[in-house]
Amino acid sequence: GVYLGDGTLTDYFIRITGDRRHDLSYFNYLSKLVFSIFGIKPAIKFDSNVAHPNNMNLEIRSKLICDYFKSLGFKAGDKIRNAAVIPAIVCEDEKLFYACIRGLVDTDGFIGVDGKVLAIRFSNKNSALMQQIKDSVFLSGIFGIRNNPYEIGSRSQKCIDRFFELIGSSNPRHIIRYVEGRKGNLIHKKELLGYYPKYDSLALPYILNSS
Repeated sequence: GVYLGDGTLTDYFIRITGDRRHDLSYFNYLSKLVFSIFGIKPAIKFDSNVAHPNNMNLEIRSKLICDYFKSLGFKAGDKIRNAAVIPAIVCEDEKLFYACIRGLVDTDGFIGVDGKVLAIRFSNKNSALMQQIKDSVFLSGIFGIRNNPYEIGSRSQKCIDRFFELIGSSNPRHIIRYVEGRKGNLIHKKELLGYYPKYDSLALPYILNSS
């Protein structure tokens, strides 16, 4: 899911892009997750380009892992041009599918202030992927808004709670906005940095009412 959101696949490495101001703790979590699954510790690199001072990358340099991703049906190069979709083996397993959607929303999604309410949105220019998500029976009753072919979401607190009950998040920026939003504290992006220390010890993934 993270790869389908903000990832790039080549023949020799997988790269995930992010923002060093907001995604460092999330990337540290991803690094541990990759190591627990594949036994390889990804490198977290900060962009030295002065034009993009906040860019950050997580790189998994392994031809074996890249070949494994290709065996699932992914191709190196542009995901949209290649019409990359969630592999069938994932779509058939509810737990795996929810984990995949978690990764997609954690990277390409939005949970935050929309007007005077909390909202969740997911957008992606890959029409094949979007149609696959819209057609999923697992997501029934969660995403209500369909503004265009490339976006789904909801401004209903009931639907957002349902998302966090079933899928949850591993990205602190989403979790903070959700948890604080339920208390009536709607946080704008510029205010997020002050909240990260408070949630530093949060267990990930965060799933509502999980034991």
